[in-house]
Amino acid sequence: MAETSTPNSSASLFILDLKPNEYNDSVESAVDRASFRGQLTPQEFFNAVLPQPANETAITLGRMKGAASRALLDSKKALAAARPRLESGEASHQNVVAKEFVRVSNALLNSTPMQDEEVASLPSLDNYAAVPKSPGTIISHPTHSFAILVGGRDWIERVIGPDGKISKCPSAKQPCAQLINTARHLFLQSIHCRVYIIAVYGVDQARILCFDRCGFVSTKPFNWLRDVHHLPRFFFRLFTHSPALRTLPHRPDTDDTMSMSRSHAKNLLWDAIQAHPIYKPHPALADEAEFKRGCLSILAARRDEDGCQELVECLTVGPALCLTDDVFGRAIERFKPALTFYALKDVWLNERYRPETDYYDLIEYHCRHASPPIDMDKEGMARCRGILDLSNPTSSVSGAVPWWNVGRHRTTFGKETEQRRHIRMLLTPVGADLAKFTSTRSLVATLSNAVNHLIIAYEAGVLHRDVSPNNIMLVEGDPGRPGFLFDYDCAEFTEEGAVRFNSLPEFADRRPIDLAESKKYRNHFAGTFYFAAVEMLESCADEDNENDDDDEDNDNDDVPLTSFLHDIHHDLESIYWVLIWFVLRHTENTFRGTGDPAQHPEFFPTAEEREKIEWFYQPKCGAAPIKDKSSPLRKLLLRLLQIVVKQVVIPQPDIEVAREPIKPAVFLAAFREALVTEGWKEDDKALEYKPVEWKRPPVKIKIPLRVKEESTSILLQIKTRKRKAETEDEGDKENSPKRAKLP
Repeated sequence: MAETSTPNSSASLFILDLKPNEYNDSVESAVDRASFRGQLTPQEFFNAVLPQPANETAITLGRMKGAASRALLDSKKALAAARPRLESGEASHQNVVAKEFVRVSNALLNSTPMQDEEVASLPSLDNYAAVPKSPGTIISHPTHSFAILVGGRDWIERVIGPDGKISKCPSAKQPCAQLINTARHLFLQSIHCRVYIIAVYGVDQARILCFDRCGFVSTKPFNWLRDVHHLPRFFFRLFTHSPALRTLPHRPDTDDTMSMSRSHAKNLLWDAIQAHPIYKPHPALADEAEFKRGCLSILAARRDEDGCQELVECLTVGPALCLTDDVFGRAIERFKPALTFYALKDVWLNERYRPETDYYDLIEYHCRHASPPIDMDKEGMARCRGILDLSNPTSSVSGAVPWWNVGRHRTTFGKETEQRRHIRMLLTPVGADLAKFTSTRSLVATLSNAVNHLIIAYEAGVLHRDVSPNNIMLVEGDPGRPGFLFDYDCAEFTEEGAVRFNSLPEFADRRPIDLAESKKYRNHFAGTFYFAAVEMLESCADEDNENDDDDEDNDNDDVPLTSFLHDIHHDLESIYWVLIWFVLRHTENTFRGTGDPAQHPEFFPTAEEREKIEWFYQPKCGAAPIKDKSSPLRKLLLRLLQIVVKQVVIPQPDIEVAREPIKPAVFLAAFREALVTEGWKEDDKALEYKPVEWKRPPVKIKIPLRVKEESTSILLQIKTRKRKAETEDEGDKENSPKRAKLP
């Protein structure tokens, strides 16, 4: 997507040409999961989505239509003259229709009633050429409340079929991706709970669509040149200010628990930052004006020393730590509130899932009651400092009386089983990107900490299940302190952890854990494919093949099933892949064609486990691509190779193989022994990542042919061996498994 600024306007115009093979993962996933609530008549849509405000009258809307009557007449004439060329395909809809629609829209937005609301205009299209793809022109309003998406004769009708449902035909995929990508952009650029898109097509047809974090709803088609009352009503209701709301601006689509900070608070905060030893020199906080423009006030909840929660106002410091670009998903945002510094996590949580505070709190309970007790701060562990459910505040803050609209913080458009609620959490410590490590030793120290945190969580009864570079961070402002593991969104309880959670009086007011359901979720694939354990990948692929015809029976269709329960040794293997990722991406190494690991399909695949296994059949110099043979990092890579390979070993023909799961204590010891080894450099900080084109070498790694053939059916062999073992005498040594020769 290329953004182009428009002269004399704070609006943005986006010209898109999104090819089917260029969808990014989040758009592709969003298209697959698009939940369409249905189509309503315009009147039903307004009643359900944008109810009539008290100051809307027939006279007000009449004044808007009167102000736009001249522009409407000119547009009718222009489009009537262009209709033959448009319908024949000779002229571009994006170029002709979009200009006229913007002309009428701006006349409405600049009418007297709207001037009272100080609403900005849309940009002119005079200086832009249309693109061939349809839909291809997006005009985003400066407030990012809505966008106009213009396309050819029937692009939106290919998305929403005659039956009023999302079409599954191939021709619908491209326009559906454009539609969802536009909504994604609006969410990323705003603090809105809902966003709107006006889909314009043909010569005079339009639909208005409203998106929340779970799905979307649409009006039925209407003729925007003839049905002249729909657009005035939409613009007036969308931009009408309500002094009863505390948000800025006071509009019905805005998150009413988030606003720009008051000037006095920003001044005090800036003065405090100037006296802070860590944040004063921070490059993101160098400009006072920029800092104050981005300083938000966000409602959250904080626990006191007794564990009771109170509502607090958080002021953000600097840009967001992390933003996800998922339209129908968790929609995570992390900010840095001040002046006691926390990471604030803003998430739209699926109703079916429990908040991750349950996992944080069980881990904290375990640490307090362990023998001897575990000092979480000394161990550098992530902790939850408060949680607020904005859709049901009394569930998290006793006696809380919400002054905000709680209904705005729960989705309504998706499937009933997929609805989401708006959650905020305060977490410590505040993190920084691990890709900014100051030395390879600090990288290894942080991963060592992450291993330790995985083990402590497992002893508490919690499996993380999503180890990746995004979930391991450095400690902000403290380069000498090892980082930490966090983000338990995909976590699950072990059987012992579930029993423990259900039995403790401290969690009596929480949702009980269904043991069977918890075990079932451990049987679902979770995590990031690049860093997933080989066993989970091959198991997932095998189950996909076995269950191709059983999708209707799976109540979690978008989550692959596995034949193995996720366990800690899978998370430990993910740590290994994370280390390899950083070595290839951010250090000087001898790996051929160094570049983006995502471009090395044999090592960081999105699905095929066989290619990942090839890593272990390289020469040692390939699996530990560090030139200095005395380097502690190289020695660590070789030691980890010896440990991990036993877990992913490929069975050889006629040889039964017993895989050895990674032992947590052995894995942690490898990191700790490496850290006390002499020879670490002090100045080998992370290299800036620069993508390079990489092509597979003409000569592949030489892997025994029989091994290669067998590696595609590992799971089948393991299952066969298990069934065979059930019928054999377990005490017969002649039938005991033999170890395959390791590389």
